[in-house]
Amino acid sequence: MIAELIKEAARGCIAEEVKAQLMFGKVTQASPLAVTVENRLVLEGERLILGKELEKREVSVTFGEETQEITLHPGLQAGDTVILVRLGGYFYIAGRLSAGE
Repeated sequence: MIAELIKEAARGCIAEEVKAQLMFGKVTQASPLAVTVENRLVLEGERLILGKELEKREVSVTFGEETQEITLHPGLQAGDTVILVRLGGYFYIAGRLSAGE
């Protein structure tokens, strides 16, 4: 009986449904970023949310008097297959499944 009351109270605090959809896409353009889903839907601009782990990262390293730029992560490239989570009108790029050509 008490377990049922707790469950009912929890249902009242949390939304019944979270409308999220898992999708796969292919990066068609790296800059500005564009992703095509199912060869029909092109996503770009503010609709795409990119995690920091997928952004291009470079650092400057100094050896003696010489400074050199080193790429730690190349970021997404054309041809990469990515996994997306659709939340309303926005698409979060959750990760890269395979590197492009």
